[in-house]
Amino acid sequence: MTLSALSTPALLIEQSRLQENLAAMQATADANDVTLRPHVKTHKSVAIAEQQQQRGATGLTVATVHEAEAFVAAGFDDVRVAYPVVGRPKHERLRALRAAATLSFTVDTMAGADQASAVYAGADNPVEVLMEVDVGHGRCGVHWADDAAAAVALAQHIASLPGLQLAGILTHAGQAYDGPSDDETAKGALRRAARHERDRMLSVACALAEADGVDVTP
Repeated sequence: MTLSALSTPALLIEQSRLQENLAAMQATADANDVTLRPHVKTHKSVAIAEQQQQRGATGLTVATVHEAEAFVAAGFDDVRVAYPVVGRPKHERLRALRAAATLSFTVDTMAGADQASAVYAGADNPVEVLMEVDVGHGRCGVHWADDAAAAVALAQHIASLPGLQLAGILTHAGQAYDGPSDDETAKGALRRAARHERDRMLSVACALAEADGVDVTP
C-alpha cells in the first residue's frame, strides 16, 4: 500500500524512532535510579504500553477515568490517574477497578479530599492519593508557595481522612509550554522550567517532612 492509498485521517508510526524513544526514556530512568511510570495519554495504545512495561516501566499514568478502565481491562494492574478526580460517579468507577488493579489519583483541595474519603472510607484498604502541587502552571494543584503552608494544611487533612493514604506529591509543569522569553533559547526555557519544578517540589517535600501528622515515609 502506498501513502496515497491511505484513507485520511491515518496514524503513521515510524517504528525505528518509536523504539529509540522507548529505549532512551527507560535508559534515562535506569541511569538515575528512578522508577518510570509512563503517561499513556500521548499514545493511548495497549501495544505500546506493553512495550514500555517489557522494557522496565512500572505502572501506568493515565489522564481520565475512561483510560484507567481501558488499560485495566487490558490487564495492567497498577494505574494512576494524574488529575484531581471530582465527582462521586468517577470515584465509584475507580473503586470498582480496585478488585483487578492498584489504583491511585490526585487531590488538590480540601473538598476534593472529603469527597474521595466519602467513597473509599468503607473499603477494606485505603486508596493511595497524591497531592497535586502547582509549581507555576496555574491550572490545578495547591500552590507551592515559599512557606508551603497551604500544601502542608492540605496534606495534613488528607492524612487524617478515613479511606485515604497520602502516597506522595505530583505536579505538571505546564508553564514549560510558554516557550522562551526574549533573551533565552528554547532549551534554556525548558531548563528554567525544570529547575523551578525541581526546586519548588523539593521545598514542598521538605515542608511536609517537618510537618506534624504527615507520614512521608516511602
